[in-house]
Amino acid sequence: MVSQVQHPTVSGDKIKRQCLSRAKPNVKGLSPTYKTRKFTDEMKTDKLVRIMESVDRHSGKDAESEPIPMHSDVSMSASILSPGKSVTHELVAEGPRKVYVHVVMTGKKQPKTGGARVKMQGVELGEGDGGFVNGASGPGKLEVESVGDKAAEFLLFDMGNGE
Repeated sequence: MVSQVQHPTVSGDKIKRQCLSRAKPNVKGLSPTYKTRKFTDEMKTDKLVRIMESVDRHSGKDAESEPIPMHSDVSMSASILSPGKSVTHELVAEGPRKVYVHVVMTGKKQPKTGGARVKMQGVELGEGDGGFVNGASGPGKLEVESVGDKAAEFLLFDMGNGE
């Protein structure tokens, strides 16, 4: 089941920062570190690209095509889905998971009709909307489908229950 959040009061970038700032580290006493990666639109088009990953699941490689490692049970993926296309997210760990999807707004206002839209578990989310998946449990899969009239860019967070 998906719980829908309509018309967030903050932009997609602020939502991303807010979610990441609330991810609890799974190691105490760490000093902050910063890493930047560029994940191009071409890399994300009609694919679900992992852009951040828990160090517990990360490959350990420090390459531009690798996700940014983090000390928390969180995986963050991004996609730009063409209309009619879909991607499948495999839950990253066994047991209960919190999954959140946020559709990026392409303009200053949410379109009254049309625009970018995704559908997940029977619920449609439009530009600027976000939704939580209730009852997600790994191993398992979630499909996200683009059902709007233009490409839909979205972020998907797969978080442990302790986050």
